[in-house]
Amino acid sequence: MELFAVKKGIPIQNEVFDWEIQQLDSIDKECILRLHKWEDRQRSLLAIVLKLNDTLKRH
Repeated sequence: MELFAVKKGIPIQNEVFDWEIQQLDSIDKECILRLHKWEDRQRSLLAIVLKLNDTLKRH
């Protein structure tokens, strides 16, 4: 999933995070900081899903 910051919001392919876009139209730096946090969360979730998937395949 590609994420990129723009001046007045952040296009994200997941509607769950649409509410965050409203919060982020003031400061670009804040946008980018939040994006990094979001990416970290996404990476953590992905790691968990892959681990579960791997575990399920073995059984």
